[in-house]
Amino acid sequence: MADDEVDALFIVAPDEFTAARDGLVKRLRAAGQRDAAKSVAGLRRPKLAAWAVNHLVRAHRPAVEALLESGAAVREQQRRLLSGVKAPQLRAVSAARRAAIEELVTKAVAALGQQGVNPQAHVAEITATLEAGSADERAGQQMLAGRLSSPLAPPTGFADLSGLSLVVSEDDRAEESRAGAAARPPPEAVADQQADAAQPAQGKQRRTMAERRREEQLTRRREAEAALRQARAAADEVQLQRPRAQDEGEATAREADTAREAAEEAEAAAVAARRDADRLLRAAAEAGARADGARASLEKLEEKAAATRREVERAQRALDRLD
Repeated sequence: MADDEVDALFIVAPDEFTAARDGLVKRLRAAGQRDAAKSVAGLRRPKLAAWAVNHLVRAHRPAVEALLESGAAVREQQRRLLSGVKAPQLRAVSAARRAAIEELVTKAVAALGQQGVNPQAHVAEITATLEAGSADERAGQQMLAGRLSSPLAPPTGFADLSGLSLVVSEDDRAEESRAGAAARPPPEAVADQQADAAQPAQGKQRRTMAERRREEQLTRRREAEAALRQARAAADEVQLQRPRAQDEGEATAREADTAREAAEEAEAAAVAARRDADRLLRAAAEAGARADGARASLEKLEEKAAATRREVERAQRALDRLD
């Protein structure tokens, strides 16, 4: 089975998906590809928000890829910020990401409108899917495949931080260098020690200040590492909850699809019943009209028969008079 055949299912109009899927399943079974047929039969009809995003991937792929690139730039700036380093481009790249999302939402709304659907009911889910895809690399790849059946859950915070490491600024490097130099006995240490012998109070003060600087540096590093560990733990918790939430969402989506399909079948049956009823009503009306015509014809015949009887009676009376 070619991927193009499956991709084609997600291109058709939303209300044509089920028929197109079932047709592909029949063709695959006829070709003896039962595993592929089973896989295709398990595909669920995309919800309208998911269909709109799939449409964006195929009709406006460069814009979608640009959104994912801007999302990667935002994650990089967030990583720097979390590491305690300045992130001067965070505001700019975040604004670019938001503008890209708004542009794509506008295109998705237009696509739904062309399908005769009220798009405003799906704007929130479309926006959440685009946000999720740009906030998380794995979600972005899933979105870029163009085979979403359900919209993605919106991101709850930073993207996945489990693989991040601290970004060390130039100031931190300089301070580490100074701290390392302070930890190693420099050439001047001998002179300082000799001066300390003459001036013990000044030597003790310098040692105290150096030790204090080292302690302050270690404290800042411990705080940064603790913040990173907390962020990683929070990200791990989100990752643990995501599959369960996605499974629940997919199960709910499947139930909703089943309910919609049942409703569509019931509606189709109701339409057929209404057609039959209309046909019977028309037939009854036509039969009634024919009956009315028959009654009118019968009345005319009865009138004509009565007139004929009267003529016969007059003729009989005339004959009797002749006798």
